[in-house]
Amino acid sequence: MNEKKMNLISNVIKYGLIGLGVLLCLMIISGPNVEAGTETVEKFRDGFKLSAAVNFTGLVLFIATAAIVIFFGLLLATNFKKAIKSMIWIVAFFFLYLILRMIGTGDTSDTLNLKNAVADATVDGTHAGLMTCIIGLILALIAILAGPFLGRFRK
Repeated sequence: MNEKKMNLISNVIKYGLIGLGVLLCLMIISGPNVEAGTETVEKFRDGFKLSAAVNFTGLVLFIATAAIVIFFGLLLATNFKKAIKSMIWIVAFFFLYLILRMIGTGDTSDTLNLKNAVADATVDGTHAGLMTCIIGLILALIAILAGPFLGRFRK
């Protein structure tokens, strides 16, 4: 199969998934709000619109996870040195998460005014996960902004 056909097929799949995701988001947005009543909200929750959106999201996450694992396996088989560098960052962020989880947070279900109380370990784990993601996003932003400057110094 030539490159033009592959690009066309890739674009059709990409825009099809984007269109379906936008359509499902619009279906959720058009759903009832909390003030519509318990019966209406429960009917929406158990209906097609919400279940289709949740199933689509799960499918996209499953496909993305499978693609990451497959491409990492291919990278491991073809370019072992780069794969090890990637693995080092994954392990580093795992340890960062564990350290943040051990440090914990001062928040509890009571201080967060949660409607349904949860264990303090759940609050600590969620806080550690959010902080790990925020640190990762900040590092990615720094890498994006510093990339052009570092490229000039290497030449």
